Amino acid sequence: MHPGQLSANQTTIGAQGDTQIVGTTEEVVGFGDLVAARWALFRNLDATNYVDIGPESAGAMVSLIRLKPGEACLLPLKPGVVLRAQANTAAIKLKKLILET
Repeated sequence: MHPGQLSANQTTIGAQGDTQIVGTTEEVVGFGDLVAARWALFRNLDATNYVDIGPESAGAMVSLIRLKPGEACLLPLKPGVVLRAQANTAAIKLKKLILET
């Protein structure tokens, strides 16, 4: 793989995508039946509120990403990581696509 390229060989289950309602208390970002998640694409569908996303450590979220209204991001995942999310002020809809490799 060369810099700037995305590689997902899809040799296992494949992908999981849906929209998750994220409230103002931390909650796990669900990966469905995927066991070897490698890439995550997120988009904040809310028009007003931001959402924080980050890995779980000792049962709590370590904030890593803040998606403002309408923003999206793509990130590579370490296998086995548990992600959590928390909206500010009011619940938001988080569009997600998780890919296995």
